[in-house]
Amino acid sequence: MLQPRVALVLVGLVAATGLPQAAPQAPATPAPTIVVMNTVQGAVEIELLPDAPKSVARVLELVTRNFYRGLRVHLVQPGLIQFGDPSTRNMESMSSWGHTGSGRRLGFGELGKRAFTRGIVGYAYPRGEGPEQSDSQLFIVKTNTPSMNGKYVVVGRVTSGMEVVDKLRLADVIRNITVKPAS
Repeated sequence: MLQPRVALVLVGLVAATGLPQAAPQAPATPAPTIVVMNTVQGAVEIELLPDAPKSVARVLELVTRNFYRGLRVHLVQPGLIQFGDPSTRNMESMSSWGHTGSGRRLGFGELGKRAFTRGIVGYAYPRGEGPEQSDSQLFIVKTNTPSMNGKYVVVGRVTSGMEVVDKLRLADVIRNITVKPAS
């Protein structure tokens, strides 16, 4: 290992001799992480965004554990759909859908500045509580919803398949959600 002075002298010698120096390299930009949600209506590609790194890490943990496999859409409104409640595996318990999660709440809220426009994916949390109480339930907005800005954690945005989101109905099955291999 070169001592700092020796390294500086070598750099100075290279500069003085006029030898070509390597151009400074810009740090490589990591490829975005894309997850694919395969539903009975088709596939939806979601780019995970860097706005809330801890929340995104939690989503990736759930995806790699196959947590969402076989869950159902438990809320459909004109402006959004919601999924991520494990009780939706039981069709006989529809009255309790939307009230459970993985059993591990986030414990923090990473509210960002990104607007809730069509295709944004956010973390849901129990009514009357805050984003730190989010667990595993996610929603996708189907219409611009400025009333949600600054109140929910943004974890991603749909890059392909919004027509599938628009077709999803109550109790439609999410076959699985997987990380798309980098190309």
